[in-house]
Amino acid sequence: MPHPGERRRDRAWIEAQVPHTGRMCLVDEVLDWDAERLVCRAANHRSEDHPLRAGGRLGAVCGIEYAAQAMALHGAVCSPAEDVDCANGGLLVSVRSVVLHATRLDDIAVDLCCEVRRVATDVHSLVYEFRIFERAGAEPLAGAEPLAGAEPSPGPEPMAGPEPMLDASGRVLVTGRATIVTDGAKTAATRGRRA
Repeated sequence: MPHPGERRRDRAWIEAQVPHTGRMCLVDEVLDWDAERLVCRAANHRSEDHPLRAGGRLGAVCGIEYAAQAMALHGAVCSPAEDVDCANGGLLVSVRSVVLHATRLDDIAVDLCCEVRRVATDVHSLVYEFRIFERAGAEPLAGAEPLAGAEPSPGPEPMAGPEPMLDASGRVLVTGRATIVTDGAKTAATRGRRA
């Protein structure tokens, strides 16, 4: 397992891992990860030409796509080349228990963070919990105006399990669970080689 400073991944690495490129690749940086979790950062949610923007706004439900890309990145960093036993590839087949703690993302002045945590796995599927939150201690983007009447919010409740990887003192925006169906044969073959 890499040391904390070696866990960061940049935009070029990310674009090589997710099935989206250009503006549709939503994650800017992987901040930290381990065998069960990944935390990443994005700053494009305020962009006027965001590919998921509709009706002049980016709805909070779009946080699910940020989470899906974070799950894909977790699979990539946990590939056999990274010497961790995780699945290779998959398809998002369901989301549940999604709670939108905000109505939109484009009015958030600071970077977004996404934390995903794998809570179950077998040869055919993975289940992740996810949350999208304001980046703790981040300065507003250049030119961003504070929200009218905005009050500092209390920190979010951490996801169940071990302590969060990063101090998540920013406001939680979206939470939920997702199921990924994996290429079971490919995964089983990979595990067979590692045994």
